[in-house]
Amino acid sequence: MGLEFNTLSWDNLLKQLGGENAQRAERKIVGAVVKKLFTQTKQNIQSRFPNSSSANPNYSDKIIDGLRSYVKKNDIYETEGIVHILGTRNKSSQTYKLRFYENGTQPRYTSNGAYRGMIKPLHFFGDAVSAVESQMMGIMQTELDNYISSINEG
Repeated sequence: MGLEFNTLSWDNLLKQLGGENAQRAERKIVGAVVKKLFTQTKQNIQSRFPNSSSANPNYSDKIIDGLRSYVKKNDIYETEGIVHILGTRNKSSQTYKLRFYENGTQPRYTSNGAYRGMIKPLHFFGDAVSAVESQMMGIMQTELDNYISSINEG
């Protein structure tokens, strides 16, 4: 699941900014959308799974720490921003649990047939993607306007 958008319509405008300014503007635009998606996902996690922010003495971190984001540097063709709930691979981490709370699990049974429960899906990430997707173009336009204003002032 992800949020993808094509910036071909923005390319001409960014080309007019030229070289390094275009790359900076593109990173700022993508970064603003990534920040909004990260913030919305975090709010959804905290509202639907309040214990995600609680520390567990058996682990080195909290479940909510599995929410990660970053913006990759520009290469020649694109800038990429990532928000994910995969957590870390650290052995003492409990962040891997976050993906199970997003999608839920199937009912679990022992080999003797005893029911061991299931995790109901919370869909905090999917709902955040849906919410931000409708706001995305406005966020991008605002960020581009702010960047152009800062160039004109400086």
